[in-house]
Amino acid sequence: MKTYAVGISPNFQGIGAAYVAQVKNAGLKVMPYTVNYQVNMDKAYSWGVDGVYTNYPDRFQEVIDTNRENGQW
Repeated sequence: MKTYAVGISPNFQGIGAAYVAQVKNAGLKVMPYTVNYQVNMDKAYSWGVDGVYTNYPDRFQEVIDTNRENGQW
């Protein structure tokens, strides 16, 4: 797939940490959709996604900022 794409955008409900790791190990970026709940944003961040599609970008930015402050990005 890397020959044709630089990343994928799977449905958040259908992925997990192992899936994200597998895709990233293949050299692709992962940006799941639609991640609107705080608990899911925290999960997605902990899995190492490259970004998310959300209706609340300010909330995801808070997740990023909090983790940066804690040295986790």
